[in-house]
Amino acid sequence: METKERGFGTMVIGGRERGFHIGTFQSKVFCDHRGIKPSDYLEELGKFALVNSVENNIFVCDLLYSALVAYGTFKREQIDFTADDVMFWADMAETEELAKLFTVMGEMRRNTPKK
Repeated sequence: METKERGFGTMVIGGRERGFHIGTFQSKVFCDHRGIKPSDYLEELGKFALVNSVENNIFVCDLLYSALVAYGTFKREQIDFTADDVMFWADMAETEELAKLFTVMGEMRRNTPKK
């Protein structure tokens, strides 16, 4: 049986193309970074709104940071950036690049098997 890799994407950010991953490890990194319990992860995601605010911008940066770390960890790459670096990169990134993160998140939700 072939294993299908899910939750992966790439974007141009921080001066180069970088991979990211949405999934369980990314969720753990996000929770650790925000200092929340894993059981509060979905509630935290529910706080996000598509409005331009500092709170939402920080949320996107935290989500992006966790996805970049997850990809790097999966690929056994050296994590050569900080959460602060990701905030600056996100400020300079094209909207279309950041949107890729949410596209992959949506695909993961739609493709997750139901009980």
